[in-house]
Amino acid sequence: MKIRVLAVITALLLGVSHASWSDTVIFKNGTQAIGTILSMTDEKIVMDIFGVTTEFMRSEIVEIIRKESVPENTAPPAVPPETVPAATEPVQTTPPQIPAPQNIIPPVALPPQEIEPLQPLLPVLLPHGKAYQVQGSAGVRFREGPNLDSPIISMLPGKTILLEVEIANGWLRAKTLDGKEGWIHPNFVLPMESTACLVTGDNLNIREAPGDLYRPLAKLRKGEVVIKLEEQGEWWFVLYQEAVSGWCNKEYLQPVTDENMIRPPIRVVNNQDAGMPILVVKRAETAETVHISFTVRDPNIVLAQRTNMLVFYRDPNLFNSDKSSYMSDAIIQRSRLKTSADILQEGFPEEIAVSFVGGDIITIEGQRAAEGWQFELTAPDSSAIAYAFMVQKGPARGSLVLVP
Repeated sequence: MKIRVLAVITALLLGVSHASWSDTVIFKNGTQAIGTILSMTDEKIVMDIFGVTTEFMRSEIVEIIRKESVPENTAPPAVPPETVPAATEPVQTTPPQIPAPQNIIPPVALPPQEIEPLQPLLPVLLPHGKAYQVQGSAGVRFREGPNLDSPIISMLPGKTILLEVEIANGWLRAKTLDGKEGWIHPNFVLPMESTACLVTGDNLNIREAPGDLYRPLAKLRKGEVVIKLEEQGEWWFVLYQEAVSGWCNKEYLQPVTDENMIRPPIRVVNNQDAGMPILVVKRAETAETVHISFTVRDPNIVLAQRTNMLVFYRDPNLFNSDKSSYMSDAIIQRSRLKTSADILQEGFPEEIAVSFVGGDIITIEGQRAAEGWQFELTAPDSSAIAYAFMVQKGPARGSLVLVP
């Protein structure tokens, strides 16, 4: 707008007739731009305004007045003879004084937008032992016990990933990523880096080798946590939930420097004592299953439309049977806490570990509801099951809301 105002004032002071020598563009707000139109499209006009190339949107313009066609050898109109000074008098030329625009409002510096720091869904499941890699290309014996006389379970090829269970009698007891457990001599393995990293990009591929052309093995969601084992240039070899290992581009991985980000202290509070942030509605579906709708009224329990729902069991028979299953199109993944010791090892308070024999962590997506977020699933119909949700953000992050 500043250029437009100056163009109008300059044209008037110089006495230029837009009908003969300039193009004029009239805008909806009444202002004009006087100069030479260089090009026009349906969307914009490009003008030369006294040597300054300026673009205007056609949507702002109400009228365009084009200059008349002038022959190439036509000169500008001459100054009338009576205004020409005598030859003996020096000609005084004074450039026109262009008044400075008034009431120009200086730009206001907006405060920087606060970006909520990326945080993982709680609880975060991490490998409990150090990671090792089998050395050599030939197979290494994986035994039933910590001595050379123990039967061989299998032959482990080089680069096999092992997770430590314990070290006893100078031998390493470990398990493979497919759950096979046995003993191996420490001389045949190398310890790996084992650094927790936060995934910063959504749908990040874990690939079988370091490169974009290699086959993806799994996809990671933003906010998940992996363990970095080694690096090769721009690619990091990572472990995901003691189950999948492969290569990710390091651009989308952020090493965790604060352990509290992934392992904050957990405090248990009953749903009723917390003011009923979770509303539960159950409806029988079959003789053994029930449809449950959880309405989460505390937005701090939901992170990026998702939450981790915890399901704890008091009955070992139900927990270990095939009836301990859940159905919902919104379930993203399910992880098991196989024993009370697993519950305790994941950082849950002792009161939870002694009350339940095992549990499931179900990552589930929700839908907006009138009172917050709604999560639905079909579950076993049993009073031996308790549900819980963790506060994912805010000052109470890490609190466990128990729904008996």
